[in-house]
Amino acid sequence: MKGKTVNDKGQKLPQKGEVELLCGGPPCQGFSGMNRFNSRQYSLFKNSLIVSYLSYCDYYRPRFFILENVRNFVSFKKSMVLKLTLRCLVKMGYQCAMGVLQSGCYGIPQTRRSVSRSCVEPFILAAAPGEVLPSFPQHTHVFNPRACQLTFMVDDNKYQCYDSANSAPLRTITVRDALSDLPEICNGHQVADMPFEGDSLSHFQRKMRGPEDQQVLRDHICKDMASIVKARIASIPTASGSDWRDLPNVVVRLSDGSYTNKL
Repeated sequence: MKGKTVNDKGQKLPQKGEVELLCGGPPCQGFSGMNRFNSRQYSLFKNSLIVSYLSYCDYYRPRFFILENVRNFVSFKKSMVLKLTLRCLVKMGYQCAMGVLQSGCYGIPQTRRSVSRSCVEPFILAAAPGEVLPSFPQHTHVFNPRACQLTFMVDDNKYQCYDSANSAPLRTITVRDALSDLPEICNGHQVADMPFEGDSLSHFQRKMRGPEDQQVLRDHICKDMASIVKARIASIPTASGSDWRDLPNVVVRLSDGSYTNKL
């Protein structure tokens, strides 16, 4: 890159026209349906970072642009933020395609439907008529069809995001595939790097570990949780699909001897 300005690591910052791909996901807490306080000032500030991200696109004019967010981003404020985002990109001269993708269909061991938009700038290369707007990738892994309802509504119009196939080359990657080789740690464990304690138990784990001479388990840590948080975690049922919404409505005696309100 030709830029003369550097960051704190000595890396050159790009100049206008030097960026091939701008890829990011502005903070989504304000859009999340799980956030009960999405109208508070902090969440509203987080939501405004969508505009900051778009301003980077406007400044650098990358060849390709990707924005990822939570599914509720589509319907938030009657799709106002979505429509404003697309309008800004089109105003900049970008072609736009939008889809809701299921990450589990691409080998991620979780069910998470993310909103993705990929855009192309048609006039950065003076000799070219424009870039080709990429298609969304085909599924690589089979996944539960009930988690692949990838339609969304804007105003009164219903959109099918992707031609959901009922087959794929590879099987579903489960949480067991990903986590079953991790050693047990205690509350507050903060050792950043540690060795694995046994052999990998799945193909996914072998891929994640990498070469045998470089196998270091990193960031397997645990926040120092308060007694009530530990009690809540211990009370979540172990049945498939359970989460905090399945907590029993009971009073619990904590490890420090005190009693909680109903969980």
